[in-house]
Amino acid sequence: MTFSLIAGTVQLTVPAYAFRLVRRFGTKNIGWLVVLTFACLALLHVFNPLRPVAAGPFSGVMPDTIYVVGSLLLLVGLAHGETLVRERGQASSNADRMLTDCETRFQERTADLVKTNEHLRAEVARCEKNQKAAQESEAQYRFLFGQNPLPMCIFDHRSCRFLAVNDAAIRQYGFTEQEFLAMTARDLVPASAASAFLEDSSKPCAGAERRGLWQHIRKDRTMIDVEITAVDFKYGNCSARLMLASDVTEQRRREAGSRQLQRMEAVGHVAAGVAHHFNNILTIIAGQVSLLEEKPQDPISAARLEQVSAAVTRAAGVNQQLLAAGGRQRLRIEPLALNALIQKLSPTLVGHPVGQIVLQTNLDPNLSPVLADRQLVEQIMANLALNAREAMADRGTLTLSTKAVDISEMQAQLQVLKPGPYVCLKIGDTGCGMKPEAQAHLFEPFFTTKNTGTTVGLGMAGVYGAVRQMSGWIEFTSEVGVGTEFRIYLPCSTDAPDLTKTGASAATASVKGTILLVLSDSRARDLARCALDWNNYRVIEADSGSTALLLWQGQASKVDLLLTDSNFPDGATGQALLEQLRQSRPQLKALFVLDPRAKSGDQPGCIRQPLRPPALLQAVQNCLTAAQA
Repeated sequence: MTFSLIAGTVQLTVPAYAFRLVRRFGTKNIGWLVVLTFACLALLHVFNPLRPVAAGPFSGVMPDTIYVVGSLLLLVGLAHGETLVRERGQASSNADRMLTDCETRFQERTADLVKTNEHLRAEVARCEKNQKAAQESEAQYRFLFGQNPLPMCIFDHRSCRFLAVNDAAIRQYGFTEQEFLAMTARDLVPASAASAFLEDSSKPCAGAERRGLWQHIRKDRTMIDVEITAVDFKYGNCSARLMLASDVTEQRRREAGSRQLQRMEAVGHVAAGVAHHFNNILTIIAGQVSLLEEKPQDPISAARLEQVSAAVTRAAGVNQQLLAAGGRQRLRIEPLALNALIQKLSPTLVGHPVGQIVLQTNLDPNLSPVLADRQLVEQIMANLALNAREAMADRGTLTLSTKAVDISEMQAQLQVLKPGPYVCLKIGDTGCGMKPEAQAHLFEPFFTTKNTGTTVGLGMAGVYGAVRQMSGWIEFTSEVGVGTEFRIYLPCSTDAPDLTKTGASAATASVKGTILLVLSDSRARDLARCALDWNNYRVIEADSGSTALLLWQGQASKVDLLLTDSNFPDGATGQALLEQLRQSRPQLKALFVLDPRAKSGDQPGCIRQPLRPPALLQAVQNCLTAAQA
């Protein structure tokens, strides 16, 4: 009975244990084992194995034993199943934990990778931005350096070898880029300045610094003046210097031309002032000499008076040259056909045919008339042609050419003139040329390369003053052993001259008339010319009737009065000359100068020698007034 109780208890333990396992692990995990356990327990009771046939004290022992053993086996199975399910649960838990850990680490790694990827993307974007900036910087560099209008080059500090040059430098110096890269910076300076350049290059310049004015050599071996600005910097792996070379050659030439123009204008004013006061003195001296010559003189006094008179004549000539140098001559500006004038004067410009001077002309057929004074232009051409013949020693080629040119605003500002159409007259020779020191002072008054005993040095100064007075300018080029070429620019007649800029407007506007002065006595002629000239008359001089007739051919329409000797040494008379001139100008008036020994009395239209300026001027004025009336 006790054993049966134990067997029943053991059997009851099986479902209790099974339900505990179900509660603990759930039907999903342990249900199959519980079902199997209950099935086995049910089989024990269904088949009731080894049921005893006889009653006795051990009649229930065998079944109970079987129940106990079966129940124990089921408990052991359940325990084993519990262990298995627990281990499986632990394994699953471990797997879940490992999976969770893996997921966590994966998420962490993923987050790190995402963060790294974002960082890489940011780096890539930054690199792309930097690359784009570098490309833009390189493009800007190419533009700012390569396409910069200012000439720039980069050279190595140690070797002075060129590392880079821009297009402006290539254009300025004439070298190609390959030629530049094969050169050093020392090759651009003359040999005499190489040591100074190396010394300057050794001085550091952290910022942009001006390094002064230098002379550089172009590919064609010409010299240019450049203003250097330099800065040191790193170019690749070497220390380099950026050199900006601004060409100031033309600027310095303009400045020098402006200084020359100002100096010449100042000298011209001084010369004109001196000539004015000098002329007053000469007029008084000449008048007094004429008065003394009227009285009988002993031979010694007469010789001395003649010397004084000759000196006054020479001084009057110098005074006239001073007026020309100062640009204060009496002008008659009118349209002038320059080609026709050159063709007319060509035979006289070459001189006598004893030498071997060849005249070449190249005249522009479409040339406009120029606004100029015909007499001044003739004097200018004669003066330059004479100098050319002397420079060639009567053997060489004299070239005359004309060309229409258009003067730009910049050129006009440099020469203090108006821009517009001009005519360029070129007079060149193949003579000895001039040295640079002579060229620098060529147009200055009293400068001469000739013997100072034979000339006063006012010829070229007079040419310069006359050209400036006619609103033009003159320039020249000369090379020793090659020759000299003068270029004279005169305004075309389509543009009226502005004579106020040359200081001659008052003199030009107040010209009272043009006098054809025909006196054989040079002293009387010089005295009359000076008196008339300083009283606003334009004078055309001649020493004989034949010369007057030649001048009349080109000046007939301009002459207002004939002032002539009544009798010439060759037997001709002033009246005969007047009649010849009246064939083309019937209304021409004349004033005759009578010899002091003439017995006839004073007549209207006559004046007796010696000429006195006041009386002469009054007589001229009376004749002109009568002609106008």
